[in-house]
Amino acid sequence: MHRSRFLAKTTALSVAGVLVALPAFAQTGQPQIEQLMQQLETQKKMMDNISRELEKVRTEQTKQAATGGGDVEVTTKGGLAVKSKDGNFEFKVGGRLQADYNSYDQDKTELGDGTEFRRVRIHVEGKMFKDWAFKIEPDFANNGVSLKDVYLQYKGFSDVGITVGQFKQPFSLEELTSSRHITFMERALPNVFSLAHRIGVGFNSNGDNWSAGLAFAGGVEGNDVSNEGDESYTTTARLTFAPIHGKTEAIHLGVAGSWINPRDEAIRIRQRPEAHVTSVRFVDTGTIPGKINNQFLYGFETAAVYGPFSAQGEYMTLRTTRDTLANLSFDGWYGYLSFFLTGESRTYDPKKGRFDRLKPTRAVPDGGYGAWEVALRYSGIDLTDEDINGGGEKNVTLALNWYPTPYVRLMANYIWVNNDNKATGSSAPLLPGETFRGDDDPQIFLLRAQVDF
Repeated sequence: MHRSRFLAKTTALSVAGVLVALPAFAQTGQPQIEQLMQQLETQKKMMDNISRELEKVRTEQTKQAATGGGDVEVTTKGGLAVKSKDGNFEFKVGGRLQADYNSYDQDKTELGDGTEFRRVRIHVEGKMFKDWAFKIEPDFANNGVSLKDVYLQYKGFSDVGITVGQFKQPFSLEELTSSRHITFMERALPNVFSLAHRIGVGFNSNGDNWSAGLAFAGGVEGNDVSNEGDESYTTTARLTFAPIHGKTEAIHLGVAGSWINPRDEAIRIRQRPEAHVTSVRFVDTGTIPGKINNQFLYGFETAAVYGPFSAQGEYMTLRTTRDTLANLSFDGWYGYLSFFLTGESRTYDPKKGRFDRLKPTRAVPDGGYGAWEVALRYSGIDLTDEDINGGGEKNVTLALNWYPTPYVRLMANYIWVNNDNKATGSSAPLLPGETFRGDDDPQIFLLRAQVDF
């Protein structure tokens, strides 16, 4: 802008000088006058060029004012994001809302139909000075506040990222896939073994077709051990490999393991029947007696995508060693198939070893029908071993999902529950005429409306 002003002043002085000199030159004859006229024409062209440059500057200033200035960019795709043009600073606001309805076809115990906000989350995330990233995500569901991801990351190394705070431990494909993108409304029965969010330090690395994670963690935020005891600590590692990965084809292989020292924490394992409105757990170990030395958790993962078809499965086993009582072993598994009636493919990220957002080929706002998906899952868990009669459960779930846009999803699940005769963990009242809690096999219908940004 300063340069344009300088050019304008210089040109104006030149033209004035020519005009002042014109009468004197007129006395010298016609050739000199013609020469002056050519100079005036040249100066006029220069003035026209300067005017065009000034107009460009004014246009650029208008654009900068509309986007909040020349140093930042504001975008609203999938959320509100502000970042500096040099890429050193970024700030984004996002969230998710999941509103659920559950209805129960009772068998032996009373299960109440009802509604709930399964998740109500707002998160802020971003980066500072290019290499430092952060995220804060509280959940306001069920009239309370709980912290989920709350961490600081350093990304300055080319090969390794470092995370400090509360974050998901590197275990289980379904656990690490966001609840926004999992195929069924609730994760499968063996998910109860996953460590989920814990406070600690983690290291991650990846290539084009693999990922690796290692974490050292303590307990969950807000989980105070009774009688001033020491909280547990864990070491968890995961490795994934994708020999095939593309937009419509992928193969995922993964293995993970965790060593857990419970210290003074009481250990109890129990699981809902893949429906969250009820608080009933049919399978329940109760508080495990005896002094627990260590626990060893292993997980094996596999998934495949071929066009609109996909398959996914996991097996997990938890082994517990005790001082004087017998060691214990519990396990669980699931497998499922899904198919997109509208031809889309599940989105797989080989650098993180998990699935990501589904994008309809033709979203409803674009005049299409969105994406339609059907899926069928078979899952099981066994919490009975030695002196522990926690029971076993096997479920079959049929799902129908509609994605009108990439950020809106409507879901319906129907679950057939099959508990064995040791699955007596339910504390709900028995129905009239029933005297035994085992072999309770209800059926469950679930609906969800979900939006995230």
